[in-house]
Amino acid sequence: MNHEGVKVVTVDIPKQYKASYRNMYKADAESVDLQALGPNFYNLALKMPAIDRFQGRDIIESALQVCFKTYIIYLDRKVILGEDNPMI
Repeated sequence: MNHEGVKVVTVDIPKQYKASYRNMYKADAESVDLQALGPNFYNLALKMPAIDRFQGRDIIESALQVCFKTYIIYLDRKVILGEDNPMI
């Protein structure tokens, strides 16, 4: 945030949205532990462009990719294990 050309506030992106984590998500979505990353992982990702406009779009795309891949993994397990399996 700037006020008359002077930086007033600097905001760092949370670690789960940094480039190293985004590369990990692209490589293996199953390795993502959403409970460990925080309950608002997707919601906060949508707000990242307001905080960091340079990386914001990549952060949103990464979060959507994690959501999609995680959903596909869940569906695959549901089909393989069957709908009546209590482990799902």
